[in-house]
Amino acid sequence: MAAFKLTIDNLRLGEFDLGGVLYHAHYYHLYETAREAFLRSEGCPYPSLIAKKLHLAIVEAHQTFLAPVRYGDTLEVALSFSELRQTNVRVAYEISAITGAEPKSVHTGWTKLVCVDTSDERFKASRFPEILLKALKKYTEHAI
Repeated sequence: MAAFKLTIDNLRLGEFDLGGVLYHAHYYHLYETAREAFLRSEGCPYPSLIAKKLHLAIVEAHQTFLAPVRYGDTLEVALSFSELRQTNVRVAYEISAITGAEPKSVHTGWTKLVCVDTSDERFKASRFPEILLKALKKYTEHAI
């Protein structure tokens, strides 16, 4: 299965702990940065979802730390999708440090995203817009 990949080389010092290791909560920022880049690349930038009163809410998440990300590392974040339904999808993340000829996997994780209609206070699940559903299918092993 193909993956969407994004290179990130501008992590700020403030995202790291005193030992120079990426603070655990900031991995979710990397996930979000990669998801937003994916949406832009597929012609469905996040502001267009907001304009349609839609939001992609994380309802479940998991992380596995394989090796530390250190200040100054260049990272590659790969996204792929599975369990694609009309209103939700599981997003897999693999973060690799680019430190030579071969990237080294340093982190894996996944989130389950639900498309949510924000037009009233109930925030109910909603179908993905067709442009987003089409983009997700391109990177999903078993698409609906």
